[in-house]
Amino acid sequence: MSKVSATIALLFFAPAFSIGVIASLFIAPGIVGNSVFTAMKVWAVVFPLLWTFKSDRASLRLPKFKWEELNIGLQLGILMFSLILLTYFLLGKAIDLTALRAKAVEVGIVSPALYLLGCIYWSFINSLIEEYTWRGFVVSQAKILLPNMSAVVLAALLFTVHHSIALYGYTHNWLVVFVGSLGVFMAGTIWAWCYSRYRSVIPGYTSHILADLAIALVGYQILFS
Repeated sequence: MSKVSATIALLFFAPAFSIGVIASLFIAPGIVGNSVFTAMKVWAVVFPLLWTFKSDRASLRLPKFKWEELNIGLQLGILMFSLILLTYFLLGKAIDLTALRAKAVEVGIVSPALYLLGCIYWSFINSLIEEYTWRGFVVSQAKILLPNMSAVVLAALLFTVHHSIALYGYTHNWLVVFVGSLGVFMAGTIWAWCYSRYRSVIPGYTSHILADLAIALVGYQILFS
């Protein structure tokens, strides 16, 4: 695959998440914004599948399970889980709880039950989708354009953008945005490196679940305690 094709693939894929976040948090919070967000999420799944099916069908095969990869993912996940809770413990007072809760209601998070259902989706389903797309697809395209570690960093940077936008949309606090974005970038770099090293989503997916569960605990504490 040529560098031009890889560039086009990234340009069609990477901005979709940011478009969805901007629509749901800034332009049209509520049904319209959430609909755009959902449409962008669907696009971010369908496009890589179609692109990969056309260019490299063999890469669509499921990875073989290896205990080593699961073990690495668990170790990384426990570390990320602990760091997220520690960061909240140290910096949680910087968050404007009233504004954050109001924004959560504005976008449709109106009850603990609804929030918990969302957490199950984000932790177990969305994290798997992100590993197959942001790592399996984006890292592969980035490695066509750049050497290995540069490709890993590029993939992590692209992954961080929409998270930074979301952090600002929910908190309007630049300290939270900076710390949160740094955390996302570090995690994205680790997950991209894992995929580049093992050619498998298992390490990233396992640790991603634990990281998202930690975020879910923090979110529940902020919104409903």
